[in-house]
Amino acid sequence: MKKRRILALAIALSMTAGLFFSMPAFASSDDDDDDFDISGGVLTKYTGKSTSVKIPDDVTRIDDKAFYDNNKITSVTIPDTVRSIGSQAFYDCDRLSSVTMKNSVDTIEARAFAECPKLTRITLPDNLGEISEGLFSGCTSLNYLTLPDDITEIGRAAFYNTGLYSVSLPPSVEKIGEQAFSYSGKLASVKMRSGITEIGSSAFSYCKALTGISLPKTVTSLREYAFSNCTALTSAYLSPEMEDILKNTFYNCSAMTSVTIPSGVYTIGERAFYNCRALTGISFPSTIDEIGEDAFAYCVKLQSVTLPKYLTSLGEGAFSYGTALKSVSIPCEDLRTLPNDAFEYCPALSSVKLVEGLSTIDNSAFYGCDSLYSLTVPDSVTDIGKNVFPDNITLRGSDDSYVQYFAKSKGIPFKLKSDPTSDGPAVPPTQENTDLIYNGVQYAGSVMIDTTQYTMAPGNIYDVGVFLAGNAYTKTISVYSSRDGIASVARLANGNYRVTGVKPGTCYVVVDVTDGSRVLNHVSIRVDVADYVSQHGTAARNRSYFN
Repeated sequence: MKKRRILALAIALSMTAGLFFSMPAFASSDDDDDDFDISGGVLTKYTGKSTSVKIPDDVTRIDDKAFYDNNKITSVTIPDTVRSIGSQAFYDCDRLSSVTMKNSVDTIEARAFAECPKLTRITLPDNLGEISEGLFSGCTSLNYLTLPDDITEIGRAAFYNTGLYSVSLPPSVEKIGEQAFSYSGKLASVKMRSGITEIGSSAFSYCKALTGISLPKTVTSLREYAFSNCTALTSAYLSPEMEDILKNTFYNCSAMTSVTIPSGVYTIGERAFYNCRALTGISFPSTIDEIGEDAFAYCVKLQSVTLPKYLTSLGEGAFSYGTALKSVSIPCEDLRTLPNDAFEYCPALSSVKLVEGLSTIDNSAFYGCDSLYSLTVPDSVTDIGKNVFPDNITLRGSDDSYVQYFAKSKGIPFKLKSDPTSDGPAVPPTQENTDLIYNGVQYAGSVMIDTTQYTMAPGNIYDVGVFLAGNAYTKTISVYSSRDGIASVARLANGNYRVTGVKPGTCYVVVDVTDGSRVLNHVSIRVDVADYVSQHGTAARNRSYFN
């Protein structure tokens, strides 16, 4: 009996051992189904630890956030059973470098591959109809990508802050969304084809390697900030179907030397060409009836300007700080007001031609234009503001005109239009330097900045003008940031100061006037740095006086 029990036990052990050794070994593999949570063909979550992942063949959709924040996977292979990829499916997979998918995929939702900084290779399926919002945002290693032929729309921020070197848009593309390629700092070339009708706001802003742009004739809408801060952009050809150049379109395109404004354009928005420092000339079509505030401010190489004949509205500071501007012709019979600061601080300006119809020359219109020794004012002018002219000007006009009485009341030399004698520099002995007077008190010196507050994103730049009067020239002027970690300040060759946003926060750009170790006075600008904001501020004179 005992022998039978031993024999049975031995047989049982033998069978168990055979069963054990015949079972397959469960080692780690790329396609272990236990690593995938799948329901009804939808992959909802990947729980494995493999670096190379092959999606199972029974999956038809990769759901929202299925691989969200996975820091292990380096490559993904998607089978031809998959039709759609959900929102943020592979968001922030910071080691993912390669994605292979089949043409079965026809939908890839918003931000599916956003913030994958090592992604270098992905082939998009032929059936894809659009590049969704933020799809490759933050893919800083993505240098090359071929877009499918049937794409009709590039979504908002689709390629925001990528590493793309060039883009060729297929003829099927009709719309480029706002911030679509913004902050793609390596993007040097963009090829657009007929079919595009709309380019969104900030679509190519801060593409600092982009050197030229040619818009197809089908473009009818170019939104604000579209090419702002493209600091390598030298030329732009605009669509003849455009009617407006909106605000900040080419803001701070500091290398731009030429731009062709189509004959159908009616308005040029505020700051549209602000700080286009290399722009040497501009030709306005006669259709333009409005030029906005600061539209061409700080265009320091413009030498002459002839405003369009049918202009009815000119914004404040439109051509201010044009340090090379020598001549201005304003043949605009329907322009009633020459606004505040229109040509302020254009020190080389020596010739200005005005026509009848103008009724108001507003505050500081020609302030700081120290080479403007003579100006003939039309008889139609009935109102002249404060600090309009430089100190050394002679005004000309008709006998018994408003400008004659104005000149007499201000102690400014006046001559009749018909007077053949020439006009040269002459400083009226009774005229006071208003830069040194505040509330009726005369001061020895003053310092002025042209901005009171500014909001910018990290990486944005803004140039601040600092202007001295009286004995300020003999003092030490220090311009600095109260918090360099928020925004930095550097002096430029032209005497202005460049503020650069560093990281979110609030600081002040401070201008100190010192005499030895003694601080005489200071003036400051509040700077707010925040993510994802369009830069803007308050342009206004902020002057501080001292003895």
